[in-house]
Amino acid sequence: MTRIGIHGKDFQNKSSRFLEKVLDHLKKKQVEIWVSSKFLKQFKSSRIQDYQLKSFDQGDHLNQLDFFLSLGGDGTLLESVTYIGKAETPILGINTGRLGFLATISREDVEKSFDELLNSNFTIDSRSLLRLVSTPKLFGSLNFALNDFTIMKKDTSSMITVHVHVDGELLNSYWSDVIIVSTPTGSTG
Repeated sequence: MTRIGIHGKDFQNKSSRFLEKVLDHLKKKQVEIWVSSKFLKQFKSSRIQDYQLKSFDQGDHLNQLDFFLSLGGDGTLLESVTYIGKAETPILGINTGRLGFLATISREDVEKSFDELLNSNFTIDSRSLLRLVSTPKLFGSLNFALNDFTIMKKDTSSMITVHVHVDGELLNSYWSDVIIVSTPTGSTG
């Protein structure tokens, strides 16, 4: 049985029909559906019927998922990456907003895209992640980014010094007000 995780953006009641369509289609295909607890709370407060969904939180190990759906825009997809972590589960971005460079599947193409996914008719576009290592550990297990990291000074009276290492070797030291480190996916890259 295929297992798919879902995380989504806050939705209005007008999006309930779309979500029902997504869930109905996946259930017809006998997909086991897992939903982020944050997104699941919205289901409970809407008129969407109980689909017997399993839930997960950030930090849970989601290695058992075959795919992950992000319902929203690029921001939601970036947030979805924080759920996947190191699992390397493929993410399909369903664009329910206005503009999507990463979340490219439209509402109209959802069922067709799911069928292609379930029939293994797809390609994976691999993306690089950044990992931040700091002492003390500032972000716990959420120390990675798909887009970029912004390192800023704590107060306005001094500059920051950042020693940048790549694969354990010193690249350079920088003194500035702010430093942005970006992946090729990042908006600044």
